[in-house]
Amino acid sequence: MILLPSQQRLIAAMPRPAAPEALAAALARLEAISLAAILRVLIEQRALVAETGRDAAAVAAALGAAPRHVWLIGRWLAVLAARGLIVRDGAGYRRAAETAPEVATEALDAAYAALGFPPGMAGLHRLALGHLVDLARDRTGLPELVFRNGGDLADLGAYQRNHFTAALNAVCAELVALRPRRVVELGAGLGHTTEAVRARLGALPPDYLFTDVSRLFTLAAERRHGVDTALLDIDRDPREQGRAPGSAALVLATNVLHNAVDAVRALTHIRTLLAPGGWLVFSESVDDSAATLGAMQFLLSPAPGAPRPGSGDERAREGRVFLDTAGWRRALEGAGLAIHSILPEEDDPLALAGQRLFIAQAPEESA
Repeated sequence: MILLPSQQRLIAAMPRPAAPEALAAALARLEAISLAAILRVLIEQRALVAETGRDAAAVAAALGAAPRHVWLIGRWLAVLAARGLIVRDGAGYRRAAETAPEVATEALDAAYAALGFPPGMAGLHRLALGHLVDLARDRTGLPELVFRNGGDLADLGAYQRNHFTAALNAVCAELVALRPRRVVELGAGLGHTTEAVRARLGALPPDYLFTDVSRLFTLAAERRHGVDTALLDIDRDPREQGRAPGSAALVLATNVLHNAVDAVRALTHIRTLLAPGGWLVFSESVDDSAATLGAMQFLLSPAPGAPRPGSGDERAREGRVFLDTAGWRRALEGAGLAIHSILPEEDDPLALAGQRLFIAQAPEESA
């Protein structure tokens, strides 16, 4: 067993933006722009009308949305109603305003800059908002849209570089520094957390294992970091994928566990991977971000015929992809993992984006 620092010491390891007071205003601006663009499309396409309420399936049908995106249309409507921008009418929704709202996408640049995103993020969001109908109808996908307009994987991953993820990745790196052996990173993707660990230690630990479901990402990690890699799917038992039980002292998973069909089952798989007393450190969004509803959440729609993330657990009731903090507590308890810390604290400016880092421990005795 290894003892971890107190929550306050971990908070102290989180880098702070120069102007934390500007974060709330910038986030509010992004949400307003995104929701205005979504509402404008729904009105212009006559998917949302004033005369009668329509449920999510009817709105999606009127929009011509692909079946795999119907869940996302449902989230659009739920968030628009929660913000008072449309009217909840029984089991359906109807428009509240006579005219479609203006969409001030020129303000995206300053808002994203204030939040610490790279310049390309504003362009990516602007591109997505300008093609909402095509994205909803599967005439194009977000990666294809980015690549056709001269972008690459780094542009597509720009949403993972900001003040909030930098703070959480810094804590991940500190925890790896405490126990730099038998580390497994799940869903490592473009390697942003891997980079933070490497920067903190000067080099990756010799038995750091970089995993993902895509060979595209593992090959890139091998070339860039010279790290050991493996394909690993959180929805499947790691033993069926060649990973020995108890082989990890520390498992990292940043912004990946929401992709699980069943969160408790995925966490149980991770518990199998952990040694007795081992640690799981994972970051997650704990609420819908209105800013991402019109862009990055298209990436969460399953391939045709595949199960949707969350469809096997409590998220299915409301068509959500993201569990809230209480939901993750329940899921961790259901998997037999004990919570050590949740960062940042609710009154911290870094909590505004709805990102949390969960630190949990496996039992000292194996199941």
